[in-house]
Amino acid sequence: MKTESSGLENCVLFIEWLDIRSLFFDIIPCFMKQREKVSKTVFIFDASSIALSVARWLSFLLKWKIKIVRFELVDIQDQNHFSLRLRLDYFDLGIIQDKIVASRVFQNYIHHFKNEQFLGSYLAKDLLAFDHTSLNRHRQILHALTLINVSRWYLKGKEERIKLFLRQRDWAEVLREYACDFDVELIFVAAFQNTAFTLKKVLRQFFAKYIHWSIWGLRNLQFFLRKTSDANKLSTKRKFLGASRYQLAVEYYGHLNLDRMDTFSDLFFLQPSVLKGEDITLLFSLPQDPFDENKWQQLQKQHISALVRFPRASCLPQDKAPLHDPWSVPAAWHLSGRLPDREKESDDFEILRNKTIEYNRYFGYWKDLFQKGNIRLYTHWYKYDAGHIPLTDALRSLGGITTFYQRALETQSMRALAVVADVVFCYSPNNFAVEKENHSQIAHQVVTGFLGDFRFPYLKEKAVEIARPLRQKGVKCIIAFLDENTLDDGRWFTGHAFTQKNYSYLIEKVLQDSHYGIIFKPKSPGNLMRRLGPVAGMMEDLQRCGRAVILGGGSLQGMYPPVLASLAADLTIHECLSAGSAGVEAALAGASTLFLDTEGWPVSPFYQGGLGKVVFQDWNSMWQACVDFFEKPQAKASLGNCEPFLAAVDPFRDGQAAQRMGNYLKWLIDGLNCGLPRETVLADANERYARLWGKDKIHSI
Repeated sequence: MKTESSGLENCVLFIEWLDIRSLFFDIIPCFMKQREKVSKTVFIFDASSIALSVARWLSFLLKWKIKIVRFELVDIQDQNHFSLRLRLDYFDLGIIQDKIVASRVFQNYIHHFKNEQFLGSYLAKDLLAFDHTSLNRHRQILHALTLINVSRWYLKGKEERIKLFLRQRDWAEVLREYACDFDVELIFVAAFQNTAFTLKKVLRQFFAKYIHWSIWGLRNLQFFLRKTSDANKLSTKRKFLGASRYQLAVEYYGHLNLDRMDTFSDLFFLQPSVLKGEDITLLFSLPQDPFDENKWQQLQKQHISALVRFPRASCLPQDKAPLHDPWSVPAAWHLSGRLPDREKESDDFEILRNKTIEYNRYFGYWKDLFQKGNIRLYTHWYKYDAGHIPLTDALRSLGGITTFYQRALETQSMRALAVVADVVFCYSPNNFAVEKENHSQIAHQVVTGFLGDFRFPYLKEKAVEIARPLRQKGVKCIIAFLDENTLDDGRWFTGHAFTQKNYSYLIEKVLQDSHYGIIFKPKSPGNLMRRLGPVAGMMEDLQRCGRAVILGGGSLQGMYPPVLASLAADLTIHECLSAGSAGVEAALAGASTLFLDTEGWPVSPFYQGGLGKVVFQDWNSMWQACVDFFEKPQAKASLGNCEPFLAAVDPFRDGQAAQRMGNYLKWLIDGLNCGLPRETVLADANERYARLWGKDKIHSI
């Protein structure tokens, strides 16, 4: 609904952040200049307490009304009944990325590095970076798009023009063009460095940042002093920190469990495959879950090496846990092009320049780590920011190979999920088109099937054990409920109110009928009761009745896969259609699974199962389906039947996906250790895989 109108007739003011400076130098002058044409209500998203008090006091003089914009992002749908949050993630961010990449500034800049294969992808993907919990989210493009759309939605269809005051951002002209389509005029206001914080927040930031890092530095100094002798021995006796053979590096992310087949493990592909522990170096980088004696002993049994990426990520001496000190990496320029000079007239050019320096630093860090660790093969699942791209570039410069594996269901294109790698292990051939639309740079895609399916038979005994106490309480109908994580601030992502609403509805229904019991499998069990807030009391009541089980465990997230709850239950409900990985896992294990779509995502392939059969758009119809499932035998055949789209998720469904991935990795590391060029190693592995599983399971670009 783009317009060419000018002036401020029927104009409404929205303010992202109100501070004293913006109040007196931007907001009041705009309001006074054409006060007869501006709405008397001024809408504010956030404000310092002082500025808000002053603005309200001035309302007596200026005759305006200050209103705080309150909303939950999960409740907002656009005019097509699409979830605003999901539309921004899947569609609008891609549009903005295309416009920026096509801009003169971006193209002129990247021309300086025309021989760098991956730098352009890094800069493009970094445009989409977002962190909903970051204090600097005002610099993120997604945050600006959210503010533009929420401002228009908040007026409930009224035709007034909107003047939105935003803090200064990168790529302002592209954002202005986007906002025009919603009849929103953007005004970018300058802000002092710390205007985003009240005095209380400034002090909190000071203590959190400077004192925290001072303590961190002192602890690290103590760490180094305590281990100086060990470090000197290592540095004088060995050229590198790793094993004598080339190694496969794997990131530790909270799940070891090397002797178990029924739980999550960061090395899940080791046990069912021909890959050996001596081929692997596990990288530790989590201070909240450091490398300790117990983990060391588990690795020793499997002959797995360890390499610590940060000092506080280990409790052990360096003879057990060699440390790659990030501060010891020598500064050097690794890129082929020369860093262009600054352009004072272009803030966007300066942003690209700073990001290039960042890319070069990451490249140097990873190249140094791979050299010292004797690492030539790498695998991980985390592709959600641009940080993996210089890693891929660095390992390729050493003749190594980078692989990533699919951890979550991806049925639709989303630019933020673009990946740059030599090999990506994916669930099905459908991912070929998705990655192409994501603008991923992947040399080879290898179809493995769903990588967690080998756990299904090992979980059945545990599932019976979980269901037993519920059955003993007289429960005849067990429902498994799989949730997604939520954040404290529901304005910028799904908030706790969403969790509370869903849990309260289910708990209330189950409390009303003693024949029902429920198994909750939260994505983050450690903070569930805090997220439930006032609903936590209802949960405790249900637990006291003996008709509720909460599956937990694990250092960072639950150690058991969500399918455990489904195998113990008669019927499964997944609360979020857009993040359907847990529900699909349940369906692949044979569980009748229902998906809730209260956000609004009608383009989801889950709708192939049928509205009112697999997908439900409100809780009342969902619960009625549950009742029908248990009380009407004829309903069981159709309710929760996900077969229509499971073949597109996993063409194998044979429990051997992890084995296929592990064997492929073994072929790669063995080939590299034979001294073969990386291209030859990849070609040989692809040929062997195609002979075993079919040429259609390999997609090479």
